[in-house]
Amino acid sequence: MLNAVIRVAPFVVILAVIGFRIRRGSIQPAEIGWQRPLSFMTAAGWWLLFVVIAAAWELLLYFNGALELGGFKHSGLDAALRIVGMILLAPFAEELLFRGLLLNFLTRKLKNPHLAIVTQAAFFVALHAFAYAGTFAANVGIAQSFVDACLFAYARRNTGSIFTPIAMHMTGNAIAVIEMLV
Repeated sequence: MLNAVIRVAPFVVILAVIGFRIRRGSIQPAEIGWQRPLSFMTAAGWWLLFVVIAAAWELLLYFNGALELGGFKHSGLDAALRIVGMILLAPFAEELLFRGLLLNFLTRKLKNPHLAIVTQAAFFVALHAFAYAGTFAANVGIAQSFVDACLFAYARRNTGSIFTPIAMHMTGNAIAVIEMLV
């Protein structure tokens, strides 16, 4: 149980700090895209594009014998906390941090939105532990996370809302959780 709390705690801290900074006025909600999408159809299109890419990627891995299933050895409250962390807390915290704050900052500093998107995607991958495992599965995870981070960022920019990449990220993490439970 303690390990689950330790794994989830950083996401709670990120959300608390961002929430506190919004309340103090040092972060404006519009800066991080905390608003409805400009078009719900466009947001749904980005989410559907992500689902199609994720499904194609998973099928490609499956048919090549590279899809890793199972491995979730937790139960009870420990399992529930980990699953809530993966499907809800991580997507909210990571999207606010990477596609909200960091992407906004990099876009202003680099003046090139595409370079800002690639840069934040590199940071996103670097902060995930599998990036350093050196296994085939880890390398697949690196590639998949980099592409996902770029898609999430383009969705954020094109819809004007952080909620689009949050929905995409939650969907991707839900797929990963299902694979771990199978």
